[in-house]
Amino acid sequence: VEYKSEIADILKKYDDKKERRQALVGTIVSTKCSKSITIKVMRKKYVPKYDNFITRHKRFMAHDEEELGMIGDLVRIVPCRPMSKKKRHKLIDIIRRPVRVELNDDAEVG
Repeated sequence: VEYKSEIADILKKYDDKKERRQALVGTIVSTKCSKSITIKVMRKKYVPKYDNFITRHKRFMAHDEEELGMIGDLVRIVPCRPMSKKKRHKLIDIIRRPVRVELNDDAEVG
């Protein structure tokens, strides 16, 4: 009986490590579709010819069940089963939200 719980613990740790390894971190650039978000993942690529790094990016569509994501949020996504033609990731958590400034009607702008 004890072995089953130990094996379950080992497998749970393995799944956590696997999720962490495959996780991508990026910024939400679109929330137009319901329960879907578009994330822009940036990475640095080294170019030996110029001895410099250039920035590359790729956009991923992800499933956002509770529709928590807002444009500008830094989020973590992981691969999952295909949910549609382009959607193959799901939102795990929101790492950081940007500072949002709200203007009142009473405040004069300009």
